[in-house]
Amino acid sequence: MATPQAVVPGKGPRVVINVYADPESGEIYVDREPFYVHIGKQEEVQWICRQSHQSHGPNCFTVEFNGPNGTPFPDNQYHHGEDSGVPRVGASATFYKYTIRVPGVGEIDPQGGVRP
Repeated sequence: MATPQAVVPGKGPRVVINVYADPESGEIYVDREPFYVHIGKQEEVQWICRQSHQSHGPNCFTVEFNGPNGTPFPDNQYHHGEDSGVPRVGASATFYKYTIRVPGVGEIDPQGGVRP
């Protein structure tokens, strides 16, 4: 289970998802699939790029919730270091498909869920 990280005052605990991309092999992976956030803990997700930003800048990937169930969060698109905000949906067995796009590398489609 994800261990929430320290937070900025006024924000909920974070579930950090590390994004790794290898331009040479075209592989992208995350260290938490699926992820879970807990409504009762007011958890938020934060996606972090684990590549050097010297070569590609801070907008190295885009996270987009584009599946049939939409997004559990206030927005449907996020980038490196952005917090998702707390879920705006109730806890359920529903999984939310999202896509991570890394320019010049490709994309993957992991999932996440909301628990009580």
